[in-house]
Amino acid sequence: MDDVSVGSGTAENHLRELSLVMTRLEDAVIKVNFSKCHFGTPEAIVLGNVVYKNGIRPPEEQCES
Repeated sequence: MDDVSVGSGTAENHLRELSLVMTRLEDAVIKVNFSKCHFGTPEAIVLGNVVYKNGIRPPEEQCES
């Protein structure tokens, strides 16, 4: 497994979902490299696109004015 993304509507739900994901990873004996983890970010790059609360967009460096 390479990447895991967890999206949630509220901070409370996000913590609950993260806890569930971490428990399942632990149960499956999948190790997490926490130095590469990002928690609670408003947007993330996934497969070359920016995923954020309003949807998906290309990274700004790919958009020319």
